[in-house]
Amino acid sequence: MRSLIYSVLRSAGFRHLSLSLGVAMAAACGDSSHPPTSPAGSGLVPALARGGNGDNNGRIVFTSSPSGAFLYDLYAMNPDGSGVTQLTNSLGLDTNGSLSPDGKRVVFESERDGPGGKIYVMNADGTGVTRLTDAPGHDRRPVWSKDGKRIFFLSNREGDENPFVMGSSGNGPKRVADLVAPYGDLAVAASP
Repeated sequence: MRSLIYSVLRSAGFRHLSLSLGVAMAAACGDSSHPPTSPAGSGLVPALARGGNGDNNGRIVFTSSPSGAFLYDLYAMNPDGSGVTQLTNSLGLDTNGSLSPDGKRVVFESERDGPGGKIYVMNADGTGVTRLTDAPGHDRRPVWSKDGKRIFFLSNREGDENPFVMGSSGNGPKRVADLVAPYGDLAVAASP
């Protein structure tokens, strides 16, 4: 199954992908035998769409650089590798996309407006990109709450990197924990 997944991606022109994309695709296809591991600190983790009201049809949002240049954009596809659609096309890094539970929006991290990632949201087809965060520092790795009303993310806006939560339109960001961890060692996930 894993070799089939990579063959599909290679034939579609995707040469530089996070290896963890194979893990998400294998999980979506029901194959958990010997999944590949993600390179440490790659930050290029696909988001497998699950839950919600079923409108998302199991779409997978992932980061890739088909040109081989250090320009990463977001793409979406069906679990079987069909229907690959490019969602972003910016000169900055667009990474860490997460599809909303209802499948209608994608929240992601981008450096399109300069160094230091900020959190953006867009429609699931790549239209209507809106910046949600503007604080100094780096905001990264956004994920939706299971009800789609909040977005959890990491930020070093107050010094050390800590998890934050905000409304789905970027309103009311607040720190939810006080942690001391080296940058890059944290990730956030919403509990079911």
